[in-house]
Amino acid sequence: MKRFLWVMLASMPVSADEILMKDGSKIEWTALRDKGETYEVETVQGGKVVIRKSEVERIVPVQPKAAAVLAGATFTFDKKAKLETVDFVKLVNQKNAVSGAWSSDGKKIQTPVLPHARLAFPVGLPEEYDLHLMVQRDAGAGAFYLFLPAGDGARFMVSCDGTDGMEGGVDGVPATTYRQKLFVDAKAHALAFHVRKNRFLFLFDGKKMIDLPSPDYASIRVPEKIEIAQKGVVLGAYETSYSITQFVALYPVRR
Repeated sequence: MKRFLWVMLASMPVSADEILMKDGSKIEWTALRDKGETYEVETVQGGKVVIRKSEVERIVPVQPKAAAVLAGATFTFDKKAKLETVDFVKLVNQKNAVSGAWSSDGKKIQTPVLPHARLAFPVGLPEEYDLHLMVQRDAGAGAFYLFLPAGDGARFMVSCDGTDGMEGGVDGVPATTYRQKLFVDAKAHALAFHVRKNRFLFLFDGKKMIDLPSPDYASIRVPEKIEIAQKGVVLGAYETSYSITQFVALYPVRR
């Protein structure tokens, strides 16, 4: 059965996202179907159009300000609060590379193919924030992972497709481990991480993969063999080429 990708993800807004066309035009949409060589798009006006993938430059979710309402808890920041946005795609700097040659053209990050390629983003984040990524596996079958800060100097590692490409979770927290390969094709997928004092959530294409209530961030340790001194968010990949076309952090403006 053909897989239909409705990009009205729980971790993103239902307000209009954008498709940037190679001719420079934009199409605002609220829902999208993957139909092989084409996309069937529902526009903000309520109409439907079909466009060829070969004509698409990239798909850009508008800064996602709303999050899911899961298990009775809302992860939407106060609607009246102004949100700060950090675009990590534009902050790639080889000086912050821990391992591997990293670069970005301002639109995409490509991971080097080597064991534990890592790139740090020494940007200060508050205790509570969201990360939204669009990630595609181009070659290889190894892990994709992040080190995430959690306030008071704490941080933890969350991974996908580790352990022979079939396992993920928060490292050191067995209750979060899942056995499932996520990057099963060469398509872009939406990853959302919601870091809160009283809960951590990881969603993949809108599906809840990790839900950790009352996390004790201070007690979680990054594996010693890949621990590094750099602070902030750290992007990592293991012997696999991933392309990241969206990588943003969102959090209320600090007063």
